[in-house]
Amino acid sequence: MALRRSLVPTSPLLPHVQNGLQAMGAHSARVQATTLQVADSLDFDAAALAAAPQANRWDYVLGMKAARGSGTLVAVEVHSATDGEVSVVIAKKTHSKPHLEGQLKPGVVVERWIWLASGSVRFSPNSKYRRLLAQNRIEFEGRNLKL
Repeated sequence: MALRRSLVPTSPLLPHVQNGLQAMGAHSARVQATTLQVADSLDFDAAALAAAPQANRWDYVLGMKAARGSGTLVAVEVHSATDGEVSVVIAKKTHSKPHLEGQLKPGVVVERWIWLASGSVRFSPNSKYRRLLAQNRIEFEGRNLKL
C-alpha cells in the first residue's frame, strides 16, 4: 500500500514521503527491490525529529505495492549489529511504533519491522539477542534486504 495513501490527510509526515526508495538515500543500495515493488518511502527518523528530538526513532518506512490488493508497510532500520545494540533497536521500535501508528489511517499497520546491519554482524545466529528480536517482532536481515 502506498505510504501516502496510508497516512491520515493531516499527518505532519506526509510532506516527507518520497517516491520509490528515494527517502533512504545511500541506504537504498542495501534494498533489492524494484519500483514495481516499492511505491514510496519515508525517512521517519528525520521526519519525526521535531516531535521527539531525544527519542530513539526507526529509520525508514516503505510503502509496498502488491500484485493484487493493497500491499503493506515495511519499516527498515539500518544500524550496527552487535549484542549491545539489540536493546537500542528494540527501543527504537518501541518508541516509533505508536508514534507512526498515530499517523496512519484506521486499520493500517506496519506489517514488518526489519533491521539491516550497517556494518559487519557481530552476534551469533542462535544468541539470546536473536530471540529478543523475535519476541519483539523484529526481523534481522543482515546487510541487505531482498523484497
